[in-house]
Amino acid sequence: AGSRIHTLLLLDERSFCAQPTLAVGTSDGCVRLWRAYDQPHSVHLLTAWQASAVPGIVAASSADGCGPAPRDTTVASLAWQPSRALMAAAGGPGVEVNMWDVRAEQLTTRLSLPAGSSCCITSLAADSSTPIILAGGSDGILRALDPRAPPTDC
Repeated sequence: AGSRIHTLLLLDERSFCAQPTLAVGTSDGCVRLWRAYDQPHSVHLLTAWQASAVPGIVAASSADGCGPAPRDTTVASLAWQPSRALMAAAGGPGVEVNMWDVRAEQLTTRLSLPAGSSCCITSLAADSSTPIILAGGSDGILRALDPRAPPTDC
């Protein structure tokens, strides 16, 4: 059967793509961007990637742009930073947020929750004026993640 949709995000920013774009996060760990989703005969897969990728396994290889997930990591939440064309994705059992440069189609940053965090990330939000990503956890705590901060030992 195929993967299930777990999160949707409308990319209303026309500077990235001239047509309406829909981001879809699925149970197989894939994020797909669909262009012209509002025109039934013009829907087009713009790009897709394995958002649950681990270092060294970031390239997608199948015809629809997503290969098999390297581990069980449903994409539970997406956030969009239009000024940077960055998509944040999180989900599954991990405590990481993967930042993807949508134009370059590559992983740019992996943000981790502080050492000792045992929760799953359940929701994300992005501020279009700063690089800060807000991550809500299954433990009820909201955390601000800053990709400009130096990495910490986890």
